[in-house]
Parts: sequence; C-alpha cells; structure tokens
Amino acid sequence: FVPLLRPDGHIVQADDIKRDADCPCWLYIDVGYYTAALLLTIDKQGEMWVLDEVYTHGKRVDENCDEIRLMMRRYSTHYDLLAGAFMDPQAWAYSAANKATIAEQYAKHGIATSPWTQTSEVGMKTMVNVVRKAFIDRRLWISDAAPNLARELRIWRWKMDDQQKVDSREKQDVGPDHAIDCLRAWVYTEPSYLAGAIGVFDTAEDLALVGPPQERNWDGS
Repeated sequence: FVPLLRPDGHIVQADDIKRDADCPCWLYIDVGYYTAALLLTIDKQGEMWVLDEVYTHGKRVDENCDEIRLMMRRYSTHYDLLAGAFMDPQAWAYSAANKATIAEQYAKHGIATSPWTQTSEVGMKTMVNVVRKAFIDRRLWISDAAPNLARELRIWRWKMDDQQKVDSREKQDVGPDHAIDCLRAWVYTEPSYLAGAIGVFDTAEDLALVGPPQERNWDGS
C-alpha cells in the first residue's frame, strides 16, 4: 500500500471516483473496542474500490447503524440494494453481559449481516497476501473518504522475531486493524461485478411472463 494519490499511490479523491449506478456495493463491519464499517464496490473492469467508511468509538449499535445508513445514502444506495453485508464472525458470540449477540443487535436495528470467512480457516498470511497482490496489480483503490483505513494500512506490521524476521506464528503488531479486517475479508472473496450485480427481478405485468420471474443483472442484461 502506497499512501499517495494516484498515479503515485493507491489513494483516490472521492470526487474522482466515477461509480456507475449499476456497480454492486458490499458492506463489511468489524466491531470491538471501536467499530469500522466499509462500503465497497467493484467496476466492470474488475477494479476494487473502498468508497467510504464509518469509524466510531463509544457509540451504541443503533447510532452506528444510523451512521452506516447515512454513508450508504451518500452513494445513492441502501441496505436492500447491497450485494452483501458481512461482519466479523466473533460478533455472533454470546457473553455474560449480553442477552443478544452484537450481530443480533445490528439485525434488530435494520442491518442484518452474515459472518465472513474466519481467518483461522485460511490463515492470516493468505488473506493479507491477497490484499497485497491487489495493491501490486493496481486493482485496489482507497478513497480519501476512508482516512482511518489508510492510516491503519500505513502502520500495520507483522511482529518480528529477535532476528528481525517475520514471526512464524503470524502475529501482527498490536494496533488498530478493524478497517483492515473488513478489507481483507472482502478482497479474499474475490468479488466480481457480475456476481454482485444479480438480484433484480423483472415483474412488469405487461410482459406476459411465462413461468417464474427471471433474474437479471443490474445493467439489464
């Protein structure tokens, strides 16, 4: 990750991102000491974009949901139009203090999510390398509307052993990484424009449809 504006780096001014209305969007949320939520999209050329972020500390679930909905409105989208909404699997854990999990609380306030792939299933290094390759291939861009993600990417490092080599136990340095967790979980899924742009049904009465309604891509094809 190069924290400079294009063409020298991977940062893009929000006003320069020309997102077509038919480009699918995903929402990824990580919760804990603070909350990070990313709004993500991919274009027809396969370039991945972080459009915006919500980054809060000390707010209630309902307040975070309001912030997330406001973020989506800035890009003329809303929850029902998302290609997917995902959250850290740890959000489904019960605790002695909560009768409902964090994920259940978000669902109660209108943002239901699914758990993303657990890091333990594929390995931290594998997921990080997928993100690194996307940056190297210049297929992943970060809007300047997501400054906290950019900050995390600048300071995130693997722990080093006594010989200053990467710790073989794959332990990253202590530091903020909630936004990074959202990013790597999304990029690891290898999102595609076609896979995300399905789900609009043509049910116009004057078409005299035979059989069930047909799924169409968001571009109408």
